[in-house]
Amino acid sequence: MKKILLLLTLTLSLTAFSQIGETKEIEKYTLIGKTTNPYKWITLEYRDEETASGETKRRHKLSFKNLEYPNINDSATLFFWATPEELDYLFNTFMEMCNVGKDVTKVLDLGEATLSLKGLYKSFDLRVKQDGEPIKHTWLNKGQVKKVFKRKK
Repeated sequence: MKKILLLLTLTLSLTAFSQIGETKEIEKYTLIGKTTNPYKWITLEYRDEETASGETKRRHKLSFKNLEYPNINDSATLFFWATPEELDYLFNTFMEMCNVGKDVTKVLDLGEATLSLKGLYKSFDLRVKQDGEPIKHTWLNKGQVKKVFKRKK
């Protein structure tokens, strides 16, 4: 009888603390383009999401390895909503920054972050700020920009 009571008590106590919630299937992002090399990687992805008002918008995810500390494996991910025209503007701005001198700097708001783009020789430095504080950085050249945006022009 003691064994039955012990078994019953143990079973009831374990089931009383179990919690099972409803799971939602999360739609994965679709890769637009990426660039990789031995010391860095950059990807651009998207997925269509329905807003509270019922309209469908395209949410993008820009991810890259933070080059602030090359020996540490740290990454940055920026989420932003963009129409095809806005994505074209971002691509054209990135390409333009590959052709300017070292004295040219542009600032863009992207989602909840601010991008600071500074021209380098045939490339540009991309620094990400959130709440006014610089948090991540990488750099891109023309070929890498074309690969990330999957463009040929």
